[in-house]
Amino acid sequence: MVTNEPPSAVKTKERLTQAMIRMIGRNGLHMASVRAVAREAGCNEAMLYQHFKNKAEMQETIFEQIMQKMAKQRNDIRAEHSDFKPFFRTWINCTYESYDKDPDAFAYGRLSFPPVVDRSHPMLNSDMTILREIIGELTPPPNMYIVSSDAKIEIFQAALLGPPRNIHLGLTPGPATAFTDSVLNTAESIFLENA
Repeated sequence: MVTNEPPSAVKTKERLTQAMIRMIGRNGLHMASVRAVAREAGCNEAMLYQHFKNKAEMQETIFEQIMQKMAKQRNDIRAEHSDFKPFFRTWINCTYESYDKDPDAFAYGRLSFPPVVDRSHPMLNSDMTILREIIGELTPPPNMYIVSSDAKIEIFQAALLGPPRNIHLGLTPGPATAFTDSVLNTAESIFLENA
C-alpha cells in the first residue's frame, strides 16, 4: 500500500483500525466508543479524527476492507468450481478459514449485531449476493437438481455463520474448519432434491 502519510501516521491509523476491529469483534458495537478505541490504540481521541471524519466513517471503511477481501475470495471460488459439492466445500471452508485466521475481523464484518454499517449497505450481504448469482450455474450431483430461493439462501447463511458465532461466544470449541463437512451436508439438504 503506497501512501503519502508519514510512517508514524500510518502506524497510528493501523493501531486505531486494529483497536476498532478488536473492540467490536470481541465486545460488540456498543463498547467501541471513540474514547475506548483511542485508549485501546494507545493514543488520544484527536488522533482518530486526523485519519477519519468520524467514528461511523471509520467503521464503514474497516467494514468495506474486510468485506472486499471476502468478496474476492468468493469470486475466486466461483472461477475454480462449477460442480455443486466442490464449490460448496470450498466456499464453507474458505469462510471458516477466514474466521480461524482472524476471528475479530470476521466477527466485525459478519457477526456484529447490530451490524457496523446500515442494513442497506450493499456489501452487508455481498457474499450471499454472489452465492445467489452462482448457484444457478452449478452442476448438481447425478440424479439431483438444485432448488434455490431467497429463503434457502438465508437458511444456508444462518447455518454457515452458526459455527463461527458459537465458537466466538465460547459455546463450541474451534476450529471452525472442523465444521466444514457438517455444514456441507446441511447445504446439500437445503439446495438439492432428487430428480
